[in-house]
Amino acid sequence: MENLTIHHAGFFNTKEHYVQEPQHLFLFFQINGLRYINSKNFKTKDSKPFCYLFFPGDKFEFEYNEKRENWVAQFSYSKIKCVSNTHFSFSIGNENIILPRYLEPPQSDLMHWRNKFDALLLSFLNPTPHERVLAQLYLLDMFKYYIEEMRKKGQDSPATKLKQLIDNPENMQFSIAELSKRCAYSVDHLRVLFKNKYEISPQGYRIRYIMAYAMELICKSNLMISDISEQCSFKHLSHFSSLFKKTHGITPANALKRFRYR
Repeated sequence: MENLTIHHAGFFNTKEHYVQEPQHLFLFFQINGLRYINSKNFKTKDSKPFCYLFFPGDKFEFEYNEKRENWVAQFSYSKIKCVSNTHFSFSIGNENIILPRYLEPPQSDLMHWRNKFDALLLSFLNPTPHERVLAQLYLLDMFKYYIEEMRKKGQDSPATKLKQLIDNPENMQFSIAELSKRCAYSVDHLRVLFKNKYEISPQGYRIRYIMAYAMELICKSNLMISDISEQCSFKHLSHFSSLFKKTHGITPANALKRFRYR
């Protein structure tokens, strides 16, 4: 949560016409009563529930009727950056992903969003250190929901199918090209689709998956290092050990000593 500062959180339920030019990141959660909202990058007259992330300088005008129900959170966070009129980047550690600025929560999830914003507001208005930390966690949890929603969408895409094949340990012996054929796509085309969806190449993801699987075997199985290397479809133990150390910062032998459950 480095550099995350919440400047304001609020709930609004009064009829109003307003022009706003946020000075900070501005998460706008609309439930009901919207007549229109108009900005350079986003316009709608639909009153259905949605979330939208405005960036500093995104001047917008909106009008609500007497049925108004909306929450806002204004904050600063160096890990969120605008990448286009429709998307933003979100970073944690060394990972960077692209998310949409506009999101429509399904009806079944509206209570979750209400509760989360209410909890954020309550913690923000009770500024003890504990409550301030909770407020930051509640805010970050909303972006977790963004990520989960993006994961749900496109579950039947060819990139998702390839990922599911890679995630099956029984397929470690097959190359990415062979797995791509099962998806009825050329390896080059599917590589682009995969990278666009997951922000990582199929081969790069596969290496991460295999190394995570290898660590799981080291921790929870009774297999020796050579057996784990073979089960992960490596022909040479030295190659396995080198890649494992590069990924986890420790040799397989030392990992076995430190992490295997006895």
